[in-house]
Amino acid sequence: KTQYIFLRKQSHLLKMTTTSYQENWRTPFAPLVFFLPWFQRYGVTIDNQNLTFGYGYRGPGGLTAQSIPIENIDKSSIVVGNASWWDNLALFGGWGIRWGFLRGNDIWAYNAANGPYVELSDRAGHRFRFVSHDVEKVKQILKE
Repeated sequence: KTQYIFLRKQSHLLKMTTTSYQENWRTPFAPLVFFLPWFQRYGVTIDNQNLTFGYGYRGPGGLTAQSIPIENIDKSSIVVGNASWWDNLALFGGWGIRWGFLRGNDIWAYNAANGPYVELSDRAGHRFRFVSHDVEKVKQILKE
């Protein structure tokens, strides 16, 4: 998506490229956590500056979400996969925000559901896994 912005003071046209992606859905375990409203919804948002994924009352945000500046993502580390219920249980002990440390997995997982996920590292070496309904599109946007 390309936007053009006209700056009156400088009298020229500035071309600004923006790539954005957003998904936001109710977690399958939301009825179990009605007393914790910040786990009601899960989402993934990509804007010009940040990748944000995790939980929140209306979408990812606050202490239950992770935000990574786009320029800090190691683009060569981005992979997609598919996790069954057994994979999530064995590697992370379940669903939610989990730290996987078994079998050499030093990774933070934001498991809102079984199924497709994106896994990546930031330039500092921190690894993250998060679910998405359209992992190929998320991977494509992040690798641009």
